[in-house]
Amino acid sequence: MSHHHSLYGSLHGREAFVNWVLSNPQFFDGLRHQAVNIVISSEGSASARVVSYINVFQLFSEDEALTSVLPRLIAHGVVRDKIVKEDGRWRISERIYDQLSVLGSLISDTTLRAKASEHLSP
Repeated sequence: MSHHHSLYGSLHGREAFVNWVLSNPQFFDGLRHQAVNIVISSEGSASARVVSYINVFQLFSEDEALTSVLPRLIAHGVVRDKIVKEDGRWRISERIYDQLSVLGSLISDTTLRAKASEHLSP
């Protein structure tokens, strides 16, 4: 399994991804990641391509000033997956987080936000 992200780089292997998630609770605590408009294209009996949008909503903040604007959409992007069938189960073999847009108050660096919005090639 490989994950490619325009902001956070690439990870290879399930264990590396799990460790990254567990080491970065700030990307998950109080947030909801929604995959929407999912389109699956078969590449045979054991592989397929999947394209979806990811919406990231902030639901909670310890900052009292933000409580009146929650929930709020803080990021949006395109997710491109390659899935394969292994031992009768479908698994993600590659994921690319692509063309991300992140709220400017979260990432004020416009160069970094511009980089995140670019199309990634695997």
